[in-house]
Amino acid sequence: METNRSVYHRGAEDGMYLGVTMTLAVLFTAASSYYAWCFLPAIVSVVAVPIVAMRRLRAAYLEDDCESTFSMLWMQGIAGFFFGGLIMGIVSYVAMKWLHPGYIVEQAQLVVDVFSQADSEQYQSFARGVSRAIERGELPTAMDLVAELIYVAVLTGSLLSILLSIYIRARYNSHQQPPAFNNK
Repeated sequence: METNRSVYHRGAEDGMYLGVTMTLAVLFTAASSYYAWCFLPAIVSVVAVPIVAMRRLRAAYLEDDCESTFSMLWMQGIAGFFFGGLIMGIVSYVAMKWLHPGYIVEQAQLVVDVFSQADSEQYQSFARGVSRAIERGELPTAMDLVAELIYVAVLTGSLLSILLSIYIRARYNSHQQPPAFNNK
């Protein structure tokens, strides 16, 4: 196996795994409003995302003989979530644009139906606002939603990568000295 690869190269490879996992999470979550059985695979795939990220970062850290710095692991995680987010975004766009073009309107109409039945005036007002947005064609487009998905994937992936990088370096660092206050 090739060693000393850049964090961007590793992040691109990680992005393939994360992209598949995040794509499954998005597709199962979207399908769960039509098919109740899709809810369980949606939850499993959402839980799998940090597990996949952890395994990929840990493998890279061990491959480098525990020499990777915190910033290297963090950047690799960010790159992985960026490239994975692109894969998820492309598949989501294709699904919303060509496979199920009415998805956004159907989900907005579902929101109107649920909130208009509520007892609260605030909820009914919200339902009327969404209904007006549907009538005027002011709902977000598939590209708008995909841009948000990618943004959220990179932002939350960056935050998760901070935590995972700290954990991996603390857990697997064979060269780490115990803190001074523990030496007796």
